[in-house]
Amino acid sequence: MRNGTKRRFRNRSLALGVAILIGMSTNLAGQGDKQSRPIPVDSLLAMTFLRELQTLAVTSDGHWLAFTTEDRRRRFVQSGTEGCEGCRVVITNTSSGQLKDVTPSGTSAWSPSWSANGSTLAFFVNDGNGTSLWVWSATSGARRVSQVAFAVNIWAEIRWRPHEDAIVISTANVPIADKTPSTVSVRHDVGSDKPTVEILTSPGAPVSTATAAPSPVKEQIIKLDVRTGKTKQLSGSLGATTVAPDGSKAIYASLSPEALPRNAAQYQRYWDLWLTPFNGEQPVRIAEAVPLAFPLSARVSWSPDGRFIAYRTTGLAAERKVVIVRIESRYGSESIEQKECSAVNIVHQAPLWEADSNAVIFPDGESIQRCGIDGVSRTITTVKNTRLDSVLRRTQDRVWFPIGKKAVWVVGRSTVSGEDGIYEVDLSAGKVKTILEEQCEIGGSLRMQVAASDNGGFVIFSAESATEPRDLWITRNGDIPKRLTTLNPTFSAIEMGKRELLEWTNSSGEKSRALVLLPAGYVPGRKYPTIVWAYQQATSNFANTFGISGGQQFYNLQMFATRGYVVLYPDITWKPGIVMQGIADQALSAVDQMIRNGMTDPQKIGVIGHSSGGYDVLALLVQTDRFRAAMESDGVGIYDLTSQFAGDVESAGASDWVTKQMGVGTPPWKTPQAYIANSPGYHLDRITTPILMLEGLSDAVWNNVAQSEYLFSALKSLGKTVEYRRYPGEPHALDEWTLTNKRDAEVRMLNWFSEYLGGAGAGN
Repeated sequence: MRNGTKRRFRNRSLALGVAILIGMSTNLAGQGDKQSRPIPVDSLLAMTFLRELQTLAVTSDGHWLAFTTEDRRRRFVQSGTEGCEGCRVVITNTSSGQLKDVTPSGTSAWSPSWSANGSTLAFFVNDGNGTSLWVWSATSGARRVSQVAFAVNIWAEIRWRPHEDAIVISTANVPIADKTPSTVSVRHDVGSDKPTVEILTSPGAPVSTATAAPSPVKEQIIKLDVRTGKTKQLSGSLGATTVAPDGSKAIYASLSPEALPRNAAQYQRYWDLWLTPFNGEQPVRIAEAVPLAFPLSARVSWSPDGRFIAYRTTGLAAERKVVIVRIESRYGSESIEQKECSAVNIVHQAPLWEADSNAVIFPDGESIQRCGIDGVSRTITTVKNTRLDSVLRRTQDRVWFPIGKKAVWVVGRSTVSGEDGIYEVDLSAGKVKTILEEQCEIGGSLRMQVAASDNGGFVIFSAESATEPRDLWITRNGDIPKRLTTLNPTFSAIEMGKRELLEWTNSSGEKSRALVLLPAGYVPGRKYPTIVWAYQQATSNFANTFGISGGQQFYNLQMFATRGYVVLYPDITWKPGIVMQGIADQALSAVDQMIRNGMTDPQKIGVIGHSSGGYDVLALLVQTDRFRAAMESDGVGIYDLTSQFAGDVESAGASDWVTKQMGVGTPPWKTPQAYIANSPGYHLDRITTPILMLEGLSDAVWNNVAQSEYLFSALKSLGKTVEYRRYPGEPHALDEWTLTNKRDAEVRMLNWFSEYLGGAGAGN
């Protein structure tokens, strides 16, 4: 059981901390009076984000913190990187709050990593012509290290060797010559006798023939000398890399190309683990085709003495475990000795080592577990009704302890209230003390943004809520957290819609839940126009994100709440075999409850969905006439599940999405009636609701563009009210669209619902 006093930190001294304004001078955050007014479209599109999938880097002495921000207005065409346009590396003093942007002018930068003594910061930089490695120090400033451009993904890590002379990087598409990937082209040679032809085989993937030249680039793990910029290839495969404590070797993971998803492990990927020494010896495979959560999380961890590694598997329930492998000097053909401890849940964190290298500690469901190097496991404690996600770590994958205590801190989420919390667990007695609990999301979706000082003095974490965008906070010795950053000061003056949790029992006797954003300045008893946001798993994933839509920019639902709408986000699950009917049963039950509670005007209800939420929207519109306006964007399967099952020649996984994730279960030739019953395209004549469609024409997710075209053509032939807005060159996620197109779509969306439901439009 828990004991101790619950620490709330909203609307308390935390807001009186030092505010860090990106691109501005340091200021004190004032409380001030919040105004009830709509969020301006341009203010939302100008948001500065703490970049997801980027960790916080703290120096060993705890004086400096480095982190990655993102401004999506600063997008430019980049070469050889995925998804970090507009990123910047910023450092701040953890005591004074002084801030410094170390990003070279006109570039994007990300993945900061401090050297062991904290004197040098390494990070990636992209100037539009490829990625390079840079370092920064207080004495010499920033300088480029790598001699040639290479390419890395957003999840790539920079791992320093302890001697601080070199770092190890997982790179993709590394050019051998001074060419960046964007300058490399594959084309048919003029006058060549090679045919221009593409051959498709069945079964099998498309096979490129004469026009496909050998790739001029490689995927590598490299060691880069910080002083000279010279690189050395450690392996010829892409993976996540972890350097041994003595810097003599590393563990890396590479995809196992022959391993296919097993049974119900729909999207699981399987990896081989390799041990590679830095002395030139050949890598040795120490694990084959294991289900891991790479490349985004769940790294391998080294014991402090370098004798063992530990990793955590995912996959099917029977495959989930914590594995400890004895390394020492076992190279060549010697057998690999390993021990295993069972694990129940999937957690995106490597097991963390105790200081004596005799055991690792890891969260598992509601419990904290200890797994010894002898394979003996025990439960340290259990926190009832709380999903424990992450144990706080210090550098080199070791467990962090608060000053003077044999205890760990763990981040978790209540499965009852949806609150996030930080809890202190006494390792000897198993007692749990609540450090703080709040309606916020701590550490981002994968808990990657939680960092602790090596000396045990403080913890820094990111936090956001339904009403506040993500910022950084610091707590010293368990005191009430104080704000370190205010990345979006404009929002501090605007009264946001208040988040509530709606619970009721539906007509079938099932307990149901939904998230609700009440309008800013909500007056009880007044009926408001209402927007239904259609997507899966509302309360478990998005209850504490800014705008309750996953922290998005384009679909931040505070855009509606600050314009006089109630926003309803019901928990929707796809029920196997009756997907369409189940969506209507769940969503309309939530709408009925809102009407009974006197919050919703039954004549002014709209619905929005993106991607698979677009399917949810169409599933509703063909079964009810209760919605006065609707919008869907980049919808998956919105017209016909049979063609969605087939996908197109570039698709991979479309059939799995239909049969497994949606739960249809079988291919269309076995159960054609199930495909008809669950495909909106067969029931479009029932639609009475005006529909706005948004489409990025470079959406590469299966055959989404074709699905939208089928839908529009059919609705047009039926004489339905529909507007189809197509944006050439734009991808699946609207947050990644160019600023001009994104603004056009945002304005049209707000004005569309204003026209039909009467709420404030984009210009209000």
